Amino acid sequence: IYNLFRRQLAVFIPTFDPTTQIEADVFMQRSFYLKDLIMSPAALSVLIPLSPPGLNFTRFWVSDVRVSWVNLLSLDQNPIVLEIDSIKAKAAELPAGSPGEVEALIKAWLDVIGGPEAVPFRGRYPLL
Repeated sequence: IYNLFRRQLAVFIPTFDPTTQIEADVFMQRSFYLKDLIMSPAALSVLIPLSPPGLNFTRFWVSDVRVSWVNLLSLDQNPIVLEIDSIKAKAAELPAGSPGEVEALIKAWLDVIGGPEAVPFRGRYPLL
């Protein structure tokens, strides 16, 4: 399941190391944990504007995320569940990044999602 979201993780968590930050119990519980995630403050500010207008994240850290699923072949009926333990974030009246950094981030995200038009879900993910 990591491979399903590898490209998305690369945009939002550029320092992600699957060898040290994934703890898996795939066979018994159909879940895994993502640990100690240092998120890209620019990605969260630009692509998912969670902070109030005028503020951008300067730091965004997530301690643990449990990712679980019932059946990967029925994600349209049984979605992936994310349980987040804790988040620590800081925001300030600063730019999200230089204009070039913001443009590169947007281009990287558009590449991941297939362009500016939403691609409809067709009952299964393309990597399955």
